[in-house]
Amino acid sequence: MSTFTASLYNPFLVNVVSPSSKEVSNQLKEIGKSRAIRTIMYGVKALVLPQILEIKEQCRFDDWDGYGASRVTSQTIGAASRFLDCLPEGLLTPDATPEATGAISFSWQTAEGLCFSVSVEQEEIYYAGLLAQEKIHGEISAFSHSKLEKIINILCENFLDR
Repeated sequence: MSTFTASLYNPFLVNVVSPSSKEVSNQLKEIGKSRAIRTIMYGVKALVLPQILEIKEQCRFDDWDGYGASRVTSQTIGAASRFLDCLPEGLLTPDATPEATGAISFSWQTAEGLCFSVSVEQEEIYYAGLLAQEKIHGEISAFSHSKLEKIINILCENFLDR
C-alpha cells in the first residue's frame, strides 16, 4: 500500500514580499525610531503631547509634589495643547514640566547656552530667556496665535532644529 501526499497550493504560506521590499520596510522601521525624523514626520506636538498627558495624570490633585503645589487644571492642559498647535514645524523639541503654580512649562536649550522658557497656565502665558547677551521676559493674557507672534519669532530665530 502506498501513501500519497497531496501538495495543495496555499497563497497564505507563500512569501509575497520581495527582498527589496523587506529591506525598505526595515529601513523605515529604523528611521521611525529616530526622534529627529519623528519630529519632521509628526511635529513637535506629537513628541511633547505624551509628556503633557503624563503631567495631566500625575498632577491632577493639589499637593502633587508633597510641598503644596497647585493641581494642573484641564484648562491649563487645553491651553498647553493650543500653544503647541501654534508652534511651527522644525523647532527643537521642548521639555514639558509641571510647575508648583499649576502651570506647564516648555523649555528649550541649545549647546551654545541659549535658553528659553514658556509657562502656560489657563489663558496666561509667561516667557523668559537668555539669548546670547540679551535677557528677555514678558507675559500674554488670553493668548491667541497673533499674540504669540513675539514668542514664535524668538523660537524661530534661536531654536530651529538645524
